[in-house]
Amino acid sequence: MLSATCLTLNNTNLQGLVVHRNGKLYPSAVNLDEHYGNTWGEFDCRSAQYSRSGQNFRLKQTSKAVLLIGQLGDGLHKDRDAEVDLSTCIVNQQGRLTFVR
Repeated sequence: MLSATCLTLNNTNLQGLVVHRNGKLYPSAVNLDEHYGNTWGEFDCRSAQYSRSGQNFRLKQTSKAVLLIGQLGDGLHKDRDAEVDLSTCIVNQQGRLTFVR
């Protein structure tokens, strides 16, 4: 994720400009809802459709991480604050944002 800039969250799509091997920036996007789910109020990269049971999603970027933050239902009719570091599974592969486990 250090080779990406202008990252934004558009609904469930992570969008940004990604550096290719040729040094040029290319627009890229990945639908996070296809790769992250909700397990008891926590983001889970082994499932999908987190947006169906959550709200108030946003990105927070630091020098070491890109966090997806939101409130997820815990299955007991309560919303929990949750976050996941996207930089552990979203990588730059030849100028494209790609999910890898």
